[in-house]
Amino acid sequence: MKTSLRLLSFSAVVLSTQVCAQTSYKVDDAYKQMRDEIRKTITPTPIPGNWFSIAAVGAVAEADDPPAINELANFCPDPADEISRFGGIRPLDLVYEKAITGMVAPVFAETDALKKAKTYLRGPTGSSTSNEYQGYLKYQEKAAELIKKMQKAKSESESSLLFVDYNNLEKDWKVQGFKNEVEAALFQIDQAEGTFGPTHNFHRTEVLGAFRFAGDTKHWAVNSYLSPASSVTPLVTAWENPSGWYKVAFDSKTYHKESSTTSKSSSSGGFLHLGGLLIGGTKGGGSDDGWRVSDVKNYGYSFEIKRVRIIRGWLDPRVFTTAGGWTWKKTNDSKDFPMISAGYTNKNEIIAPKFSVYDNLPVDCPMIPSEMLIARNRSITLTTSRSDYNQVSSSGSSGGGGMLGGVLGGSTRSSWTTTKITENGEDVTYRIDAPGTAVIGLMSQLVGGLPAPDPNRNWPDDAWTGGSK
Repeated sequence: MKTSLRLLSFSAVVLSTQVCAQTSYKVDDAYKQMRDEIRKTITPTPIPGNWFSIAAVGAVAEADDPPAINELANFCPDPADEISRFGGIRPLDLVYEKAITGMVAPVFAETDALKKAKTYLRGPTGSSTSNEYQGYLKYQEKAAELIKKMQKAKSESESSLLFVDYNNLEKDWKVQGFKNEVEAALFQIDQAEGTFGPTHNFHRTEVLGAFRFAGDTKHWAVNSYLSPASSVTPLVTAWENPSGWYKVAFDSKTYHKESSTTSKSSSSGGFLHLGGLLIGGTKGGGSDDGWRVSDVKNYGYSFEIKRVRIIRGWLDPRVFTTAGGWTWKKTNDSKDFPMISAGYTNKNEIIAPKFSVYDNLPVDCPMIPSEMLIARNRSITLTTSRSDYNQVSSSGSSGGGGMLGGVLGGSTRSSWTTTKITENGEDVTYRIDAPGTAVIGLMSQLVGGLPAPDPNRNWPDDAWTGGSK
């Protein structure tokens, strides 16, 4: 039977600012040291409203697993520095869909500009589609086909060529397809009924449905439900390009010599207190029995990281950023006003909402991932007992799923190679290397208080403007 690993979190290969000759460190300090090291590398100046979180469950998606990468673009992370759950907990598109189907916008009066725009699009009789709008729609269909091809492009060069085709099409669209005139009229309608009126929301649902249809059928599914197709830049095929990589490394020997403060502590979390680190696993089940490293004398890590931007063509970010522009419709299934997010303080502290279920669906989404953090050349060096070395070596070839050091293994991969460096009595120094490139963390945008309807606006009778019904 293959061994399923429940291996140590990345905290095992980082060290707190308080270090001693003993192999015992606090898990929180270890995580913080690691997070700060990476954060300083990729964002030297902290940006308000941004959130960085690292995987506490190993590498979560490999470069050769597009469905898993797509899934990472479609979930709302827990408001924590370490992510212990990825995907499937709060699908972002379900929260988004519930918002656009459950929202109501303020009431706007019909202006002369709106009447003129409707006449231009509907024709003189107002009961059909004008010739100009018909010409526009034909080019829109051609543009949509090119966009689909760009989403499925397998290389940067193919994507670039399709982008040139799209630019050429857009030029013809402006001349022959009345693009500017039609979109100016559509803009008047949008402005008249507001960004969150029925027309906009109908378009949002249509776009979401199209991107779901384009989702990978091998991807995470619930009945007929598919996560919508997202993309990343650079494309996965270009992840190995030399630009954009940063090196992160640590060596406990050097750190010991440089440290002037000592401490000793233990952790009850199961991750740390290096004498009790869980780096062995259970056999094919969910029980917590396993083996633990008995003593780690020295360790270090080295890997390269890169930021990868997430692109969601199916999501209109204004739904999550325009707090006062919409509110929920009243519903019999929700008695207390639900919040997608209760916002955050000026110190980036996330405020927990009191209620977050609308119409029987959890809608809490305190942050939205905007970038993935990928890592390659992942290597860990340890000095442990011979028996622990044998366990690590055999576990890496078991293929059972699990993690070692947060950046190795994960939910779908556990393989790594173990190379012996030196032996000194019963102590063995060895290096562990993980193959390929994988996602190990996320950078997210925090969501402000939402919804937060402005009571001074003219809301319809079915608008829920806060509080309990």
